[in-house]
Amino acid sequence: MLNKIRNKVLCYAAFVTTAFSAGSLGVETIGEQLPKVYIAGDSTACIYETDENYALPRAGWGMYLENYLEDGVEVVDLALGGRSSKSFMTEENYKYIVNNIKEGDYLIIQFGHNDAKNSKPEDIEQRYTNPEGDKETEGSFKYYLNTGYIEMAKEKGAIPILFSPVARRKFDKDGKITDSHGLYDDAVRELSKEIDVNFVDMTNITYDYYNEIGVEGSKLMHALYYDKEKGIDNSHFNHYGADIVAGMAVREISNMKTGLEKYIKDISFDNSGDEVTRGYFDSLLSRLNSLDGTFEHNNTSLLRGEMFKMAGETLEKMGVELNKDLSTTVFKDLDELDDSYKGYAIGLAKLGIIKGNGTDKLMPNKVVDKKQCAAVIARMYDCLCNNENEKEQSIDELERVE
Repeated sequence: MLNKIRNKVLCYAAFVTTAFSAGSLGVETIGEQLPKVYIAGDSTACIYETDENYALPRAGWGMYLENYLEDGVEVVDLALGGRSSKSFMTEENYKYIVNNIKEGDYLIIQFGHNDAKNSKPEDIEQRYTNPEGDKETEGSFKYYLNTGYIEMAKEKGAIPILFSPVARRKFDKDGKITDSHGLYDDAVRELSKEIDVNFVDMTNITYDYYNEIGVEGSKLMHALYYDKEKGIDNSHFNHYGADIVAGMAVREISNMKTGLEKYIKDISFDNSGDEVTRGYFDSLLSRLNSLDGTFEHNNTSLLRGEMFKMAGETLEKMGVELNKDLSTTVFKDLDELDDSYKGYAIGLAKLGIIKGNGTDKLMPNKVVDKKQCAAVIARMYDCLCNNENEKEQSIDELERVE
Protein backbone atom coordinates (compact mmCIF):
# COMPACT_ATOMS: atom_id res chain seq x y z
CA MET A 1 0.00 0.00 0.00
CA LEU A 2 2.71 2.47 1.03
CA ASN A 3 4.78 1.76 -2.09
CA LYS A 4 1.74 2.46 -4.23
CA ILE A 5 1.20 5.74 -2.38
CA ARG A 6 4.83 6.76 -2.89
CA ASN A 7 4.59 6.01 -6.58
CA LYS A 8 1.48 8.15 -6.86
CA VAL A 9 3.17 11.04 -5.08
CA LEU A 10 6.02 10.98 -7.57
CA CYS A 11 3.62 10.69 -10.47
CA TYR A 12 1.32 13.50 -9.50
CA ALA A 13 4.08 15.79 -8.26
CA ALA A 14 5.62 15.66 -11.71
CA PHE A 15 2.18 15.79 -13.32
CA VAL A 16 3.04 13.05 -15.74
CA THR A 17 -0.05 11.59 -17.35
CA THR A 18 0.24 7.82 -17.64
CA ALA A 19 -2.48 5.93 -19.49
CA PHE A 20 -3.54 2.58 -18.01
CA SER A 21 -5.98 0.37 -19.85
CA ALA A 22 -8.44 -1.72 -17.85
CA GLY A 23 -6.88 -4.83 -19.33
CA SER A 24 -3.36 -3.84 -18.25
CA LEU A 25 -4.56 -3.63 -14.67
CA GLY A 26 -5.94 -7.14 -14.77
CA VAL A 27 -9.58 -6.04 -14.74
CA GLU A 28 -11.87 -7.89 -17.09
CA THR A 29 -14.32 -5.49 -18.70
CA ILE A 30 -16.52 -5.68 -21.77
CA GLY A 31 -16.34 -2.32 -23.51
CA GLU A 32 -16.30 -0.49 -20.18
CA GLN A 33 -13.77 2.18 -19.32
CA LEU A 34 -13.24 2.26 -15.59
CA PRO A 35 -13.62 5.67 -13.95
CA LYS A 36 -11.05 7.57 -11.97
CA VAL A 37 -11.94 9.16 -8.65
CA TYR A 38 -10.24 12.54 -8.19
CA ILE A 39 -9.99 14.17 -4.75
CA ALA A 40 -9.70 17.94 -4.28
CA GLY A 41 -9.28 18.86 -0.64
CA ASP A 42 -7.03 19.72 2.27
CA SER A 43 -4.67 17.98 4.69
CA THR A 44 -7.31 15.67 6.15
CA ALA A 45 -7.59 13.94 2.76
CA CYS A 46 -4.14 14.32 1.20
CA ILE A 47 -1.26 11.90 0.64
CA TYR A 48 1.65 11.92 3.09
CA GLU A 49 4.84 10.19 2.11
CA THR A 50 7.19 11.05 4.99
CA ASP A 51 6.17 13.01 8.04
CA GLU A 52 9.21 13.65 10.20
CA ASN A 53 7.46 15.94 12.68
CA TYR A 54 5.21 13.15 13.89
CA ALA A 55 5.88 10.10 16.07
CA LEU A 56 2.72 8.51 14.75
CA PRO A 57 2.59 10.02 11.27
CA ARG A 58 -0.33 11.73 9.60
CA ALA A 59 -2.41 10.12 6.90
CA GLY A 60 -5.24 11.47 4.78
CA TRP A 61 -8.41 9.45 4.31
CA GLY A 62 -7.89 9.72 0.53
CA MET A 63 -4.85 7.45 0.85
CA TYR A 64 -7.12 4.54 1.77
CA LEU A 65 -10.16 5.12 -0.43
CA GLU A 66 -8.89 2.89 -3.21
CA ASN A 67 -8.80 -0.10 -0.84
CA TYR A 68 -12.60 -0.09 -0.77
CA LEU A 69 -13.03 0.03 -4.55
CA GLU A 70 -12.77 -2.65 -7.21
CA ASP A 71 -9.33 -3.29 -8.67
CA GLY A 72 -8.61 -0.92 -11.55
CA VAL A 73 -10.69 1.98 -10.23
CA GLU A 74 -7.92 4.49 -9.57
CA VAL A 75 -8.11 7.15 -6.88
CA VAL A 76 -6.19 10.28 -7.88
CA ASP A 77 -5.69 11.99 -4.54
CA LEU A 78 -4.53 15.55 -5.27
CA ALA A 79 -5.61 17.14 -1.98
CA LEU A 80 -3.02 19.47 -0.41
CA GLY A 81 -2.39 20.49 3.18
CA GLY A 82 -3.32 24.01 4.23
CA ARG A 83 -5.43 24.79 1.17
CA SER A 84 -8.88 26.30 1.12
CA SER A 85 -11.48 26.06 -1.64
CA LYS A 86 -10.03 29.34 -2.93
CA SER A 87 -6.28 28.73 -2.67
CA PHE A 88 -6.44 25.20 -4.10
CA MET A 89 -7.59 26.68 -7.41
CA THR A 90 -4.19 28.39 -7.82
CA GLU A 91 -2.29 25.11 -7.50
CA GLU A 92 -0.89 22.83 -10.21
CA ASN A 93 -2.92 20.01 -8.67
CA TYR A 94 -6.11 21.86 -9.54
CA LYS A 95 -4.91 22.44 -13.10
CA TYR A 96 -4.12 18.74 -13.36
CA ILE A 97 -7.73 17.89 -12.46
CA VAL A 98 -9.12 20.41 -14.95
CA ASN A 99 -6.90 19.09 -17.73
CA ASN A 100 -7.40 15.38 -17.07
CA ILE A 101 -10.82 14.69 -15.56
CA LYS A 102 -13.19 13.31 -18.16
CA GLU A 103 -16.69 12.04 -18.71
CA GLY A 104 -17.61 9.27 -16.30
CA ASP A 105 -14.93 10.20 -13.73
CA TYR A 106 -15.76 11.39 -10.22
CA LEU A 107 -14.60 14.46 -8.30
CA ILE A 108 -14.79 14.37 -4.50
CA ILE A 109 -14.60 17.89 -3.04
CA GLN A 110 -13.87 18.53 0.64
CA PHE A 111 -12.81 21.91 2.01
CA GLY A 112 -13.61 24.03 5.05
CA HIS A 113 -10.71 23.49 7.45
CA ASN A 114 -8.69 26.38 6.05
CA ASP A 115 -11.37 28.60 4.55
CA ALA A 116 -11.87 30.37 7.90
CA LYS A 117 -8.28 31.59 8.15
CA ASN A 118 -8.21 35.39 8.35
CA SER A 119 -5.66 36.22 11.04
CA LYS A 120 -3.02 37.43 8.56
CA PRO A 121 -3.29 39.67 5.47
CA GLU A 122 -1.92 36.90 3.26
CA ASP A 123 -4.55 34.48 4.59
CA ILE A 124 -7.34 36.91 3.80
CA GLU A 125 -5.97 37.40 0.30
CA GLN A 126 -5.15 33.78 -0.50
CA ARG A 127 -7.33 31.47 1.61
CA TYR A 128 -10.26 33.10 3.38
CA THR A 129 -13.76 32.57 1.98
CA ASN A 130 -16.98 34.04 3.36
CA PRO A 131 -19.24 31.26 4.75
CA GLU A 132 -22.35 33.45 4.55
CA GLY A 133 -22.22 34.56 0.92
CA ASP A 134 -24.33 32.89 -1.75
CA LYS A 135 -23.06 30.84 -4.67
CA GLU A 136 -23.23 33.81 -7.04
CA THR A 137 -21.06 36.09 -4.91
CA GLU A 138 -17.35 35.97 -5.63
CA GLY A 139 -15.36 35.51 -2.45
CA SER A 140 -17.88 33.24 -0.75
CA PHE A 141 -17.28 29.61 0.20
CA LYS A 142 -20.29 28.51 -1.84
CA TYR A 143 -19.04 30.45 -4.86
CA TYR A 144 -15.69 28.67 -4.99
CA LEU A 145 -17.17 25.23 -4.33
CA ASN A 146 -19.78 25.70 -7.03
CA THR A 147 -17.89 27.47 -9.81
CA GLY A 148 -14.43 26.06 -9.20
CA TYR A 149 -15.31 22.43 -8.68
CA ILE A 150 -18.95 21.41 -9.19
CA GLU A 151 -19.61 23.33 -12.41
CA MET A 152 -16.15 22.51 -13.72
CA ALA A 153 -16.71 18.78 -13.14
CA LYS A 154 -20.13 18.86 -14.80
CA GLU A 155 -18.74 20.69 -17.82
CA LYS A 156 -16.22 17.86 -18.24
CA GLY A 157 -18.95 15.23 -17.95
CA ALA A 158 -17.64 14.11 -14.56
CA ILE A 159 -19.76 13.50 -11.47
CA PRO A 160 -19.10 15.76 -8.45
CA ILE A 161 -19.58 14.49 -4.90
CA LEU A 162 -19.49 17.22 -2.26
CA PHE A 163 -18.20 16.39 1.23
CA SER A 164 -18.56 18.57 4.33
CA PRO A 165 -15.32 18.78 6.36
CA VAL A 166 -14.46 16.00 8.78
CA ALA A 167 -14.68 16.80 12.49
CA ARG A 168 -11.78 17.98 14.56
CA ARG A 169 -11.21 15.98 17.72
CA LYS A 170 -12.40 18.64 20.12
CA PHE A 171 -14.56 17.64 23.10
CA ASP A 172 -16.39 19.76 25.68
CA LYS A 173 -16.23 19.21 29.46
CA ASP A 174 -19.07 16.71 29.21
CA GLY A 175 -17.15 14.57 26.75
CA LYS A 176 -19.19 15.55 23.69
CA ILE A 177 -17.68 16.65 20.39
CA THR A 178 -17.93 20.38 19.75
CA ASP A 179 -18.48 22.30 16.53
CA SER A 180 -15.15 23.64 15.25
CA HIS A 181 -16.22 24.57 11.72
CA GLY A 182 -18.59 27.45 12.46
CA LEU A 183 -20.79 28.17 9.46
CA TYR A 184 -18.69 26.28 6.93
CA ASP A 185 -20.24 22.84 7.27
CA ASP A 186 -23.71 24.44 7.17
CA ALA A 187 -22.75 26.24 3.96
CA VAL A 188 -21.86 22.93 2.31
CA ARG A 189 -25.19 21.40 3.34
CA GLU A 190 -27.09 24.41 2.02
CA LEU A 191 -25.23 24.41 -1.29
CA SER A 192 -25.88 20.70 -1.83
CA LYS A 193 -29.63 21.34 -1.54
CA GLU A 194 -29.60 24.52 -3.60
CA ILE A 195 -28.00 22.89 -6.64
CA ASP A 196 -29.03 19.27 -5.93
CA VAL A 197 -25.51 17.84 -5.97
CA ASN A 198 -24.41 14.51 -4.49
CA PHE A 199 -23.53 15.15 -0.86
CA VAL A 200 -21.86 13.26 1.99
CA ASP A 201 -22.17 14.88 5.41
CA MET A 202 -18.76 13.86 6.75
CA THR A 203 -19.02 16.45 9.52
CA ASN A 204 -22.00 14.81 11.20
CA ILE A 205 -20.79 11.30 10.38
CA THR A 206 -17.49 11.89 12.15
CA TYR A 207 -19.17 13.85 14.97
CA ASP A 208 -21.47 10.91 15.66
CA TYR A 209 -18.65 8.40 15.52
CA TYR A 210 -16.46 10.42 17.89
CA ASN A 211 -19.31 10.76 20.33
CA GLU A 212 -19.80 7.01 20.17
CA ILE A 213 -16.16 6.08 20.82
CA GLY A 214 -15.47 9.00 23.15
CA VAL A 215 -12.40 10.99 24.14
CA GLU A 216 -10.14 7.97 24.58
CA GLY A 217 -11.41 5.99 21.61
CA SER A 218 -10.99 8.90 19.20
CA LYS A 219 -7.43 9.39 20.42
CA LEU A 220 -6.49 6.15 18.67
CA MET A 221 -7.33 7.69 15.29
CA HIS A 222 -5.08 10.74 15.42
CA ALA A 223 -1.46 11.56 14.73
CA LEU A 224 0.98 12.08 17.61
CA TYR A 225 3.73 14.69 17.71
CA TYR A 226 7.35 13.92 18.47
CA ASP A 227 7.17 17.07 20.61
CA LYS A 228 5.21 15.54 23.46
CA GLU A 229 4.27 18.95 24.85
CA LYS A 230 2.06 19.33 21.79
CA GLY A 231 0.49 15.94 22.38
CA ILE A 232 -2.18 14.76 19.96
CA ASP A 233 -2.81 16.40 16.60
CA ASN A 234 -6.56 16.78 16.88
CA SER A 235 -7.05 17.69 13.21
CA HIS A 236 -5.07 15.02 11.38
CA PHE A 237 -5.51 11.26 11.32
CA ASN A 238 -2.96 8.51 11.68
CA HIS A 239 -3.09 5.58 9.25
CA TYR A 240 -5.56 3.65 11.40
CA GLY A 241 -7.90 6.64 11.62
CA ALA A 242 -7.59 7.57 7.95
CA ASP A 243 -8.60 4.04 6.96
CA ILE A 244 -11.69 4.20 9.18
CA VAL A 245 -12.76 7.58 7.77
CA ALA A 246 -12.29 6.34 4.20
CA GLY A 247 -14.54 3.42 5.03
CA MET A 248 -17.18 5.75 6.45
CA ALA A 249 -17.15 7.79 3.25
CA VAL A 250 -17.51 4.69 1.10
CA ARG A 251 -20.42 3.42 3.19
CA GLU A 252 -22.30 6.67 2.50
CA ILE A 253 -21.47 6.63 -1.20
CA SER A 254 -22.74 3.05 -1.41
CA ASN A 255 -26.23 4.36 -0.55
CA MET A 256 -26.17 7.02 -3.28
CA LYS A 257 -27.03 6.72 -6.97
CA THR A 258 -23.90 8.18 -8.54
CA GLY A 259 -22.79 5.04 -10.37
CA LEU A 260 -19.70 4.78 -8.16
CA GLU A 261 -21.56 2.41 -5.84
CA LYS A 262 -21.24 -0.45 -8.35
CA TYR A 263 -17.45 -0.32 -7.99
CA ILE A 264 -17.47 -0.59 -4.19
CA LYS A 265 -16.23 -3.93 -2.90
CA ASP A 266 -16.29 -3.23 0.84
CA ILE A 267 -18.54 -0.96 2.92
CA SER A 268 -17.12 -1.90 6.32
CA PHE A 269 -15.38 1.06 7.94
CA ASP A 270 -14.24 -0.83 11.06
CA ASN A 271 -10.75 -2.09 10.23
CA SER A 272 -9.99 -2.97 13.85
CA GLY A 273 -9.83 -6.68 13.04
CA ASP A 274 -6.97 -6.30 10.55
CA GLU A 275 -3.92 -8.14 11.79
CA VAL A 276 -0.70 -6.36 12.75
CA THR A 277 2.79 -7.58 11.88
CA ARG A 278 5.87 -7.42 14.08
CA GLY A 279 7.47 -5.06 11.59
CA TYR A 280 4.51 -2.64 11.64
CA PHE A 281 4.48 -2.48 15.44
CA ASP A 282 8.25 -2.14 15.61
CA SER A 283 8.12 0.80 13.17
CA LEU A 284 5.62 2.60 15.41
CA LEU A 285 7.67 1.95 18.53
CA SER A 286 10.79 3.19 16.75
CA ARG A 287 9.10 6.45 15.79
CA LEU A 288 7.70 6.86 19.29
CA ASN A 289 11.23 6.42 20.59
CA SER A 290 12.56 8.98 18.06
CA LEU A 291 15.12 6.50 16.77
CA ASP A 292 16.89 7.14 13.49
CA GLY A 293 17.79 4.64 10.83
CA THR A 294 16.15 1.86 8.89
CA PHE A 295 14.50 -0.88 10.92
CA GLU A 296 14.25 -4.47 9.83
CA HIS A 297 10.58 -5.30 9.34
CA ASN A 298 9.46 -8.83 10.10
CA ASN A 299 6.16 -9.32 8.33
CA THR A 300 4.96 -12.23 10.43
CA SER A 301 1.90 -11.73 12.61
CA LEU A 302 2.44 -10.12 16.01
CA LEU A 303 1.17 -12.09 19.02
CA ARG A 304 -0.05 -10.26 22.10
CA GLY A 305 2.68 -11.75 24.31
CA GLU A 306 5.35 -10.45 21.94
CA MET A 307 3.65 -7.04 21.87
CA PHE A 308 3.91 -6.75 25.67
CA LYS A 309 7.65 -7.34 25.63
CA MET A 310 8.33 -5.01 22.70
CA ALA A 311 6.27 -2.20 24.28
CA GLY A 312 7.83 -2.72 27.71
CA GLU A 313 11.38 -2.70 26.41
CA THR A 314 10.70 0.52 24.48
CA LEU A 315 9.36 2.26 27.59
CA GLU A 316 12.39 1.17 29.62
CA LYS A 317 14.72 2.53 26.94
CA MET A 318 12.90 5.83 27.28
CA GLY A 319 13.39 5.93 31.04
CA VAL A 320 10.04 4.62 32.25
CA GLU A 321 10.36 2.23 35.18
CA LEU A 322 8.12 -0.84 35.00
CA ASN A 323 6.96 -2.59 38.16
CA LYS A 324 7.31 -6.25 37.18
CA ASP A 325 6.39 -7.74 40.57
CA LEU A 326 5.08 -11.22 39.74
CA SER A 327 3.46 -11.59 43.17
CA THR A 328 0.66 -9.28 42.06
CA THR A 329 -2.00 -11.16 40.13
CA VAL A 330 -3.42 -8.89 37.48
CA PHE A 331 -4.43 -11.52 34.91
CA LYS A 332 -6.28 -14.77 35.38
CA ASP A 333 -4.26 -16.52 32.64
CA LEU A 334 -0.80 -15.18 33.47
CA ASP A 335 0.61 -18.73 33.55
CA GLU A 336 -0.14 -19.09 29.84
CA LEU A 337 2.37 -16.34 29.07
CA ASP A 338 6.01 -17.09 28.37
CA ASP A 339 8.16 -16.33 31.44
CA SER A 340 10.17 -13.70 29.58
CA TYR A 341 6.96 -11.77 28.86
CA LYS A 342 5.23 -11.96 32.24
CA GLY A 343 6.99 -9.04 33.91
CA TYR A 344 6.33 -6.77 30.94
CA ALA A 345 2.63 -7.63 30.92
CA ILE A 346 2.33 -6.84 34.62
CA GLY A 347 4.31 -3.61 34.26
CA LEU A 348 2.18 -2.42 31.35
CA ALA A 349 -1.01 -3.24 33.24
CA LYS A 350 0.10 -1.24 36.26
CA LEU A 351 0.74 1.75 33.98
CA GLY A 352 -2.72 1.38 32.45
CA ILE A 353 -1.34 0.60 28.99
CA ILE A 354 -3.08 -2.77 28.92
CA LYS A 355 -6.02 -3.83 31.03
CA GLY A 356 -5.45 -5.99 34.06
CA ASN A 357 -7.70 -6.23 37.11
CA GLY A 358 -7.45 -9.89 38.11
CA THR A 359 -10.26 -11.03 35.85
CA ASP A 360 -9.02 -9.95 32.41
CA LYS A 361 -7.43 -12.51 30.13
CA LEU A 362 -4.13 -11.90 28.37
CA MET A 363 -4.77 -14.25 25.45
CA PRO A 364 -1.00 -14.18 24.78
CA ASN A 365 -1.14 -16.30 21.61
CA LYS A 366 -3.83 -14.23 19.92
CA VAL A 367 -2.74 -12.12 16.96
CA VAL A 368 -2.80 -8.36 17.65
CA ASP A 369 -5.28 -6.35 15.57
CA LYS A 370 -5.04 -2.71 14.47
CA LYS A 371 -7.32 -1.39 17.20
CA GLN A 372 -5.34 -3.10 19.99
CA CYS A 373 -2.12 -1.83 18.45
CA ALA A 374 -3.43 1.74 18.22
CA ALA A 375 -4.64 1.60 21.84
CA VAL A 376 -1.27 0.44 23.20
CA ILE A 377 0.63 3.11 21.24
CA ALA A 378 -1.74 5.88 22.37
CA ARG A 379 -1.50 4.84 26.04
CA MET A 380 2.28 4.56 25.82
CA TYR A 381 2.31 8.10 24.46
CA ASP A 382 0.17 9.32 27.37
CA CYS A 383 2.57 7.65 29.76
CA LEU A 384 5.56 9.34 28.13
CA CYS A 385 3.87 12.74 27.97
CA ASN A 386 2.62 12.78 31.52
CA ASN A 387 0.92 16.02 30.54
CA GLU A 388 -2.64 16.34 31.80
CA ASN A 389 -2.81 20.00 30.82
CA GLU A 390 -2.17 19.59 27.13
CA LYS A 391 -2.12 22.98 25.46
CA GLU A 392 -4.95 23.64 23.04
CA GLN A 393 -3.58 24.61 19.67
CA SER A 394 -4.98 27.35 17.50
CA ILE A 395 -6.45 26.55 14.08
CA ASP A 396 -3.39 28.19 12.49
CA GLU A 397 -1.11 25.80 14.39
CA LEU A 398 -3.26 22.76 13.64
CA GLU A 399 -3.64 23.47 9.94
CA ARG A 400 -0.26 24.97 9.07
CA VAL A 401 1.38 23.85 5.87
CA GLU A 402 4.41 21.67 6.50
